[in-house]
Amino acid sequence: MTMPRLTTCTACLLASAAIVLPQAAFAQDAAPAAEVALGDIVVTAQRRAERLQDVPIAVTAIDARAIENRQMTSLVDIMSTVPNLHASNNIGQGSATTVFIRGVGETESIVTIDPPVGFYIDDVVIARQGVNNMALFDVERIEVLRGPQGTLYGRNTSAGAVKIITVKPQFENGFTGEASYGRFNTWSLKGSGNIALSDSSAVRLTALVGDGDGDTYNRVLDKQVNGTKTLGFRGAARFQPGDDLEINLSADWARGIENGRYGFDVSGILRPPADSIYVSSTGTDVRNVGKAWGLHGTLEYKLSDMLSLKSITAYRATTQRYGLDLTDQPVSLYVLYTDNDTGQFTQEFQLTGSGLDDRLEFVAGLFYFNERSTAFIGDYIFSSLFFRKDIRIGTDAYAGFAQGSYKLSDSFSLILGGRLTHEKKFIDITTIADFTGTDFQFTPFAGIPIFDNSTVCGTISPSRPERPVACNLSVTRFTPRVGLEFKPDQDLLVFATWTRGFKSGGWSARVTAAEEFFDFDPETLDSFELGLKSTVAGGRGTVNLTGFYYDYKNIFNTGTAPNGSFGIAISDAKIYGIELETNWQLADGVRAFGNLAWQGNDLARPAAATILLGDRMQRTPSWQGSVGINVDRPVSNRVNILANADYSYMGKHFVSPQNFPSTETGPVNIVNASAGVRLDDRFDITAGCKNCFGDEYFNQALPFPSFGFVTVYPNARSSWTITARARF
Repeated sequence: MTMPRLTTCTACLLASAAIVLPQAAFAQDAAPAAEVALGDIVVTAQRRAERLQDVPIAVTAIDARAIENRQMTSLVDIMSTVPNLHASNNIGQGSATTVFIRGVGETESIVTIDPPVGFYIDDVVIARQGVNNMALFDVERIEVLRGPQGTLYGRNTSAGAVKIITVKPQFENGFTGEASYGRFNTWSLKGSGNIALSDSSAVRLTALVGDGDGDTYNRVLDKQVNGTKTLGFRGAARFQPGDDLEINLSADWARGIENGRYGFDVSGILRPPADSIYVSSTGTDVRNVGKAWGLHGTLEYKLSDMLSLKSITAYRATTQRYGLDLTDQPVSLYVLYTDNDTGQFTQEFQLTGSGLDDRLEFVAGLFYFNERSTAFIGDYIFSSLFFRKDIRIGTDAYAGFAQGSYKLSDSFSLILGGRLTHEKKFIDITTIADFTGTDFQFTPFAGIPIFDNSTVCGTISPSRPERPVACNLSVTRFTPRVGLEFKPDQDLLVFATWTRGFKSGGWSARVTAAEEFFDFDPETLDSFELGLKSTVAGGRGTVNLTGFYYDYKNIFNTGTAPNGSFGIAISDAKIYGIELETNWQLADGVRAFGNLAWQGNDLARPAAATILLGDRMQRTPSWQGSVGINVDRPVSNRVNILANADYSYMGKHFVSPQNFPSTETGPVNIVNASAGVRLDDRFDITAGCKNCFGDEYFNQALPFPSFGFVTVYPNARSSWTITARARF
């Protein structure tokens, strides 16, 4: 199910994992290789089921076992597992996930700016990143595709794609339940029941509920904050009326209520900073409410032994309403109010098959996307100014695509693909102001007009003077993929590809002055990638290596300007790097993984800008790495010992495009660990810690030094959790 959201103990947990290692090594020597092989992971990164090691794309697959072992409870937790990926909550928004892959991402959650990372639930795209930090339960696997996916996934996947695949209803009865309690009075209850109606039909019902006080203390309001209350449900039905037809239907609803997502002023300009970044000093009581629901239907029909048709139809809606103090002051200098409402409809047809004596494998399809969104943004500044923006946007996108792999010989294959996308967008915007000092919050008022469509559409903006501002956008883009792969046997794949992706254009609607409002062109990214995937040690390990080079154009950057407004800069960049991923089956019941990544970039001077960019792209640490081990071994006929420990590293990096010194964070060193027992393959109880040694850093920043504050948003504090699970 996917839904919007001890130091002494640590030493014991790490030791318990280490104690098992000598036994594991002995077992490895004694057992035949076949008994300790990793086994194949099947993914659908190329819109068809394939072994992970056969896919000529840089893909990280995280299965249900790894999600559980590594204590992943929400989408932001994937950062410690995926090379060259930076994930965090957005500024002040626990419901929103900001993801950068290989330096490409977007921090803005405003509806006029699209993200370049595609988020998918069961192959249905989630257009807005305001409510995308999904809770992870009853999930079969997560696939993270690094690099542009412009051919098979289309618009707004120029950075890559994050796919969540939920568990389908099974044709047998079953139940899984989970209860947990941890630090900061955090608790959750989760359950999933599977009911087989017949040999060919089943339903699955999933629910979760949780709450917590939060890991930050507000010393002005005298209470714990940054906690989240969650509630969600999902129902799914599966029918197989014949060998050639399968129908899957689902509906889901979720709500998350946060008692704020508070930052910390590190500047010390207006007052001395608190003793800890987990102490808030604002007198503003804020909260964030995010809701999401959706309907989804998939039909798969086998037309012949070599040809299959799939239809994916979905409607999804999200709402997000929050008030946010950006200054961390007893009397706030800047309160931001936001109310977003999005509805989207998608329809996709996919035709997959093979031919020419099985030398050709292909997928082709058609895609339609429709979105209508409204947004209210209120800026209450210095207890004297209130700016109100009311925005309505609409998008219609149409695409046709095809990709095939043709065997030139037994070892060499040619990859050719392309996608033609046509997109139309419009915006209606009205900005008014009030100077009486009234905090209207979400209440409409009659103010002084600042700008609207009639005053900005068709005019020349000083911030981008080369053409008039357009309030209706229409673009057509072709995104090809060309590659060559060499596969002499099942254990080795070498590939080289060129792929293009694009992110939709939009509008700089965060601004409060007419001269700063304008439309911007789509971003385009050309990726050149060379990769190797190998299975080694008789199937005990996989070693995958990828090198990439990006030519990235029309990058839209947004940040704080010296005059106190939000400014923009449009620039180009070259990005390059290397990624290593390894997985190992050390012995029966003992697995390990290790990842290492390096990246660099060269940023060109902006063509249009109201802010000054730094020398390095934001959220691009030069080095990232992670290692981990998991143990699930029997100690008797009824009892298994469970242990897990992992460590992740991220080098220093900036979290602002301007590279302000106050926004440099890291290095990051995170240790997670857990230990427990399983009884009769049905009952688990584990004790675990996340960020076990209490490393402190921040992953978002909002610098307004000229106004007297630089607010940063810290990482999650060290926490512990006790979890009990049951399976029937």
